[in-house]
Amino acid sequence: MRVIFLRHTDAQWKEDLSDLPQVCREESNPLDSPTAVVERIAEIPTRFKFVSECDRQLLMTAAAKVVAQNKQEIEDFPGRPPDPGRHHTLRSPLRG
Repeated sequence: MRVIFLRHTDAQWKEDLSDLPQVCREESNPLDSPTAVVERIAEIPTRFKFVSECDRQLLMTAAAKVVAQNKQEIEDFPGRPPDPGRHHTLRSPLRG
């Protein structure tokens, strides 16, 4: 069985953070770089009890971004033979 690993921390954020959820821009200590966003996402426990609205929206946005950024690989997945150099697992980006 082949699987594609998709992790919420793999989402690529725009340098100007224009793709950051608005609620995260309104926090007292707003995220100021793509690296800061990824670090924040990595620290969010994914037990579906989110401390802040920003955390909830960050995970939802990251999930959508990582799927969109891997769209071609996902679409090609059923018909493509396994690549021995890469493990393929289709996992939810919210499951870390």
